[in-house]
Amino acid sequence: MDIEQQMARDERAMERIATALDQISKSLAAWCILESAKFDKHYPVKANVRDATITRTPSDEDKLLESLGATDEPLEEWIGLREQQVVLEKIAQGSASPRPSGADKK
Repeated sequence: MDIEQQMARDERAMERIATALDQISKSLAAWCILESAKFDKHYPVKANVRDATITRTPSDEDKLLESLGATDEPLEEWIGLREQQVVLEKIAQGSASPRPSGADKK
């Protein structure tokens, strides 16, 4: 075999190797796309969870109370005095103990 024949043979072998590597790279790229789609399907990206938005249209009664200066916040003094008064009345009547009724039962 002379050198020219061997060079031609090597050149054909290199072209076949290059073609094979090109096909391998295309196959790997397609496989990567498929695996990426499979991963995205099995493990979807979680969306940011937002707090619920509660909307309520004010009624005529709400509008009237607002125009009179009412607020949704309870008055601490009124609640405290009323509760004290109810507890003192029940103790004076002797019908209730200062403890809640659920604590007596076992």
